[in-house]
Amino acid sequence: MSLERAGKRPELPATPSRALVTLFSADLYAETLALASRLRQAGIKAEQFLEPIRLGKQFRYADRKGVPYVVILGPDEVASGKVVLKDLATGQQQVYSEEGLIERLLVA
Repeated sequence: MSLERAGKRPELPATPSRALVTLFSADLYAETLALASRLRQAGIKAEQFLEPIRLGKQFRYADRKGVPYVVILGPDEVASGKVVLKDLATGQQQVYSEEGLIERLLVA
């Protein structure tokens, strides 16, 4: 007897990821992978986008999977040592240092 037929199917989130790190361009592939890795090391379930397609498509991908936050790491962010965090539920974006990003995602 399956759990579903018994009415005991657990409610699971659509995705275990808390954040998706976007891939702005192929030139930033290493930085994207490294940031996603550092987020995971901090205890945040994160994934990275592996194709440099338009950011809007990456946002829609995250939204369809139920990922609540998108981390934008473009050339300007790399140069400034900052990242942009977009809350997909509200559409609000904020700029953070990497340390601030980790703190924000841990309490969100």
